[in-house]
Amino acid sequence: MKDAVSKVAGVLKSASVVDRMLWAQIWTKAAKAVEKDSTDDKVVWSDTNSLRKLTETALRIGWRRLGGNQSGKYPGLSESVESAFSATLTTRVQAVTPELRKKYVDLCNAIAWAGLGRDQ
Repeated sequence: MKDAVSKVAGVLKSASVVDRMLWAQIWTKAAKAVEKDSTDDKVVWSDTNSLRKLTETALRIGWRRLGGNQSGKYPGLSESVESAFSATLTTRVQAVTPELRKKYVDLCNAIAWAGLGRDQ
């Protein structure tokens, strides 16, 4: 995971403490929501497209609207996250299995830690 998120860590090295904390919270909460989805009566995120929508929505609301971080504030951030997702989950649409759910959760947590500067 460290290799997959190393570019995220590099981009966010210059981020403010407030932005780093917000980043970590968004990703940690996305991980927790997906992790707990398997324990509910009705699974919400059944394939990788639905996970992508969750991620996009969480970032749009948390990072952009609430945090006020406009696109381009941290050049390369979006691309580094996409790269981490592609390397870990691939770009192929697939069903969310227990193994894939764990990969998503682990990746989200790694992205959160990388944002905090804990990638070393």
